[in-house]
Amino acid sequence: MVRVCFQLQLLPERREAYVERHRAVWPDMLSAIADSGRRDHFILVRADGLLIGHYETDDDAESARRLAADPRTAAWETESASFFADLGGRRPDTGATRLPEVVREVGADTEIMVGTGIMNGAGIVASIAHWRSCRIR
Repeated sequence: MVRVCFQLQLLPERREAYVERHRAVWPDMLSAIADSGRRDHFILVRADGLLIGHYETDDDAESARRLAADPRTAAWETESASFFADLGGRRPDTGATRLPEVVREVGADTEIMVGTGIMNGAGIVASIAHWRSCRIR
């Protein structure tokens, strides 16, 4: 499983319209997201328009390919582009900056991830118990 976190910047004057639009996401769009293999999808928006999103998937490249090829997503992504700054002509779903996972705490276990990009096992993962036994210089 891959956890993906991403960042986009909403145009401040379009923030409220973006939030309102997402009160009623098109059922076809929600189905396309699920059919692509993405799950546990959520979006957070700060007052200044900073948007942080997250989802889980088994294969991010494959889920991105499926979304891009799915005709149900084209209209939503095209219309959504007007809400964002600095997409450089890309769709919002492909123009987001990916944020690497650094720390995850699950119950009593904490993991520290070192690396860049999407954390899918390619980074170095060490438990705090192991980390405490190591000397860092």
